Amino acid sequence: MGQRATGDNSGKMIISTRKEGITCAGMWSPNERHVFASASLGGTVKITDSCAKTNQHQLSVNVSSSDINVASWCRAVTHLLATGSGDGQPITNSGFWPTEDGIVAVVSTGSTITLWDVSVELGDNESKDTGGMEDILPQLLFVH
Repeated sequence: MGQRATGDNSGKMIISTRKEGITCAGMWSPNERHVFASASLGGTVKITDSCAKTNQHQLSVNVSSSDINVASWCRAVTHLLATGSGDGQPITNSGFWPTEDGIVAVVSTGSTITLWDVSVELGDNESKDTGGMEDILPQLLFVH
Protein backbone atom coordinates (compact mmCIF):
# COMPACT_ATOMS: atom_id res chain seq x y z
CA MET A 1 0.00 0.00 0.00
CA GLY A 2 1.11 3.56 -0.66
CA GLN A 3 1.89 6.34 1.76
CA ARG A 4 0.71 9.91 1.73
CA ALA A 5 2.40 12.96 3.19
CA THR A 6 0.40 16.11 3.94
CA GLY A 7 1.21 19.30 5.76
CA ASP A 8 -0.53 22.26 7.34
CA ASN A 9 0.13 25.96 7.86
CA SER A 10 1.79 25.39 11.25
CA GLY A 11 4.47 23.21 9.65
CA LYS A 12 3.09 19.92 10.99
CA MET A 13 3.67 16.96 8.65
CA ILE A 14 1.38 13.92 8.67
CA ILE A 15 2.36 10.59 7.10
CA SER A 16 -0.48 8.13 6.51
CA THR A 17 -0.65 4.71 4.89
CA ARG A 18 -3.42 3.60 2.54
CA LYS A 19 -5.25 0.62 3.91
CA GLU A 20 -8.09 0.49 1.40
CA GLY A 21 -8.65 0.47 -2.34
CA ILE A 22 -6.96 2.69 -4.87
CA THR A 23 -8.26 6.25 -5.17
CA CYS A 24 -9.28 6.87 -8.78
CA ALA A 25 -10.83 10.33 -8.67
CA GLY A 26 -10.58 13.36 -6.47
CA MET A 27 -11.97 16.86 -6.67
CA TRP A 28 -11.95 19.95 -4.46
CA SER A 29 -15.33 21.37 -3.42
CA PRO A 30 -16.33 24.38 -5.52
CA ASN A 31 -17.37 26.41 -2.45
CA GLU A 32 -15.39 25.03 0.51
CA ARG A 33 -11.70 25.39 -0.23
CA HIS A 34 -10.53 22.83 2.34
CA VAL A 35 -13.03 20.07 1.42
CA PHE A 36 -12.48 17.44 -1.22
CA ALA A 37 -14.18 14.28 -2.42
CA SER A 38 -12.37 11.11 -3.38
CA ALA A 39 -13.73 8.04 -5.13
CA SER A 40 -12.06 4.67 -5.10
CA LEU A 41 -11.99 1.16 -6.43
CA GLY A 42 -14.49 -0.77 -4.38
CA GLY A 43 -17.27 1.81 -4.77
CA THR A 44 -16.51 4.16 -1.86
CA VAL A 45 -16.78 7.97 -1.87
CA LYS A 46 -15.10 9.89 0.94
CA ILE A 47 -15.47 13.54 1.86
CA THR A 48 -12.48 15.02 3.69
CA ASP A 49 -11.93 18.40 5.32
CA SER A 50 -8.19 19.05 5.10
CA CYS A 51 -8.42 21.50 8.03
CA ALA A 52 -9.89 18.90 10.40
CA LYS A 53 -7.78 17.99 13.42
CA THR A 54 -7.73 14.31 12.43
CA ASN A 55 -6.18 12.86 9.31
CA GLN A 56 -9.35 10.84 8.65
CA HIS A 57 -12.23 11.47 6.28
CA GLN A 58 -15.38 13.06 7.72
CA LEU A 59 -17.82 11.03 5.60
CA SER A 60 -17.51 7.68 3.86
CA VAL A 61 -20.32 6.22 1.74
CA ASN A 62 -20.30 2.97 -0.21
CA VAL A 63 -22.25 4.10 -3.29
CA SER A 64 -21.62 1.26 -5.72
CA SER A 65 -20.67 -2.39 -5.94
CA SER A 66 -18.48 -1.39 -8.91
CA ASP A 67 -15.25 0.57 -8.92
CA ILE A 68 -15.76 4.34 -9.10
CA ASN A 69 -13.42 6.08 -11.50
CA VAL A 70 -14.86 9.61 -11.85
CA ALA A 71 -16.32 12.25 -9.54
CA SER A 72 -17.67 15.72 -10.28
CA TRP A 73 -19.08 18.42 -7.97
CA CYS A 74 -22.07 20.45 -9.12
CA ARG A 75 -21.18 24.16 -9.20
CA ALA A 76 -24.83 25.33 -9.19
CA VAL A 77 -25.80 23.27 -6.10
CA THR A 78 -22.54 22.56 -4.31
CA HIS A 79 -23.74 19.69 -2.15
CA LEU A 80 -24.36 17.51 -5.24
CA LEU A 81 -21.65 15.11 -6.38
CA ALA A 82 -21.85 12.86 -9.44
CA THR A 83 -19.81 9.67 -9.54
CA GLY A 84 -19.52 6.98 -12.16
CA SER A 85 -18.20 3.52 -12.71
CA GLY A 86 -19.71 1.81 -15.73
CA ASP A 87 -20.27 -1.91 -15.80
CA GLY A 88 -20.72 -2.10 -19.58
CA GLN A 89 -18.43 0.67 -20.78
CA PRO A 90 -16.12 2.28 -18.20
CA ILE A 91 -16.90 5.95 -17.56
CA THR A 92 -13.95 8.21 -18.27
CA ASN A 93 -15.38 11.63 -17.37
CA SER A 94 -18.49 13.30 -15.98
CA GLY A 95 -19.62 16.84 -15.30
CA PHE A 96 -22.66 18.86 -14.34
CA TRP A 97 -24.11 21.40 -16.74
CA PRO A 98 -22.74 24.77 -15.53
CA THR A 99 -26.13 26.41 -14.96
CA GLU A 100 -28.49 23.46 -14.39
CA ASP A 101 -28.17 21.50 -11.17
CA GLY A 102 -29.76 18.30 -12.45
CA ILE A 103 -28.09 17.79 -15.84
CA VAL A 104 -25.00 15.56 -15.95
CA ALA A 105 -22.89 14.72 -19.01
CA VAL A 106 -21.15 11.33 -18.93
CA VAL A 107 -18.36 10.20 -21.26
CA SER A 108 -17.47 6.53 -21.55
CA THR A 109 -15.11 4.40 -23.57
CA GLY A 110 -16.35 3.63 -27.05
CA SER A 111 -16.84 7.34 -27.79
CA THR A 112 -20.23 7.47 -26.06
CA ILE A 113 -21.61 10.65 -24.47
CA THR A 114 -24.88 10.61 -22.55
CA LEU A 115 -26.86 13.41 -20.92
CA TRP A 116 -28.87 12.66 -17.79
CA ASP A 117 -31.41 14.68 -15.83
CA VAL A 118 -31.02 13.37 -12.29
CA SER A 119 -33.96 15.50 -11.10
CA VAL A 120 -36.49 13.41 -13.09
CA GLU A 121 -38.78 11.30 -10.94
CA LEU A 122 -41.80 9.63 -12.50
CA GLY A 123 -45.02 9.90 -10.54
CA ASP A 124 -47.50 7.08 -10.16
CA ASN A 125 -49.65 8.36 -13.03
CA GLU A 126 -46.79 9.00 -15.48
CA SER A 127 -45.92 6.65 -18.32
CA LYS A 128 -42.92 4.40 -17.92
CA ASP A 129 -43.16 3.45 -21.61
CA THR A 130 -39.72 3.49 -23.24
CA GLY A 131 -40.93 2.73 -26.76
CA GLY A 132 -40.14 -0.96 -26.52
CA MET A 133 -36.52 -0.46 -25.41
CA GLU A 134 -35.65 -2.30 -22.22
CA ASP A 135 -33.47 -0.96 -19.40
CA ILE A 136 -33.88 2.70 -20.38
CA LEU A 137 -34.14 4.96 -17.35
CA PRO A 138 -36.40 8.03 -17.56
CA GLN A 139 -33.45 10.23 -16.51
CA LEU A 140 -31.58 9.49 -19.77
CA LEU A 141 -32.01 12.47 -22.10
CA PHE A 142 -29.54 11.91 -24.94
CA VAL A 143 -27.03 9.37 -26.29
CA HIS A 144 -24.37 10.24 -28.84
